[in-house]
Amino acid sequence: MAYVYSLGLIVLPVLYSLFLFSQYAAKGEEVVVVVVQPNIDPCNEIFEGADSYIPKAELGKRLKTLSEQFITPDTRWVLRPETSFDTEQSLWEGEMETLPEVNDLKLWVASKPGLELITGATTFNSYGMLSKDATATARYNPNVGYYDVYNTGLHIRAKHQLNVYHKSKLVPGVERMPYPAFFRFLESLVLDLGGASGSMGTQMSREGYCHEQGHCTSPCICYESIFPVFMSEATRKVSGFI
Repeated sequence: MAYVYSLGLIVLPVLYSLFLFSQYAAKGEEVVVVVVQPNIDPCNEIFEGADSYIPKAELGKRLKTLSEQFITPDTRWVLRPETSFDTEQSLWEGEMETLPEVNDLKLWVASKPGLELITGATTFNSYGMLSKDATATARYNPNVGYYDVYNTGLHIRAKHQLNVYHKSKLVPGVERMPYPAFFRFLESLVLDLGGASGSMGTQMSREGYCHEQGHCTSPCICYESIFPVFMSEATRKVSGFI
């Protein structure tokens, strides 16, 4: 009897879920999205200093080539992976609009009417030399002062400023030390698995990216996808797809 009861706990919710799925009908506008994922070894090719490091300019060419194969006049979004922005320079958020690489991507987007781009990047925000202006996750460098590092999503449109979203659910031990204000002295022990190690910055509010034609999307970076309440709040705030 115990086996039947245990089996029922598994089978009945599955059957009910299948019933609900069979009754589901998608609503709203259909949007064509091209998702680009290059075949790159994340251990040996993506981060500077790795054995077979692929320069960002070369990565950018690959991403464009892959995108061009699938973009049609109906495509409204191109989506690239996190940390895939094609520049070797540090992306300081107050200066990104002046970078040639940003202008190049804006020109590329402008050449395809109706298209907008979302790409992942590692960005930085400076607070200057005074610690009172810094956040709990800020790092210090004598050359630039206090600054935060973000795992960022960039929304690039032809004739508008960049829209920036900072990943806010961070991977413990890799992207964030718990209670950074209290355990800053342990920061050097945070695992360095490539990229920017140490506690990263976040943002308090959730914003989405809205296409010039009106529909919106809620950005989701990696680990954030396992938090249903966090993601459902985003979709309620910004109607559309994730």
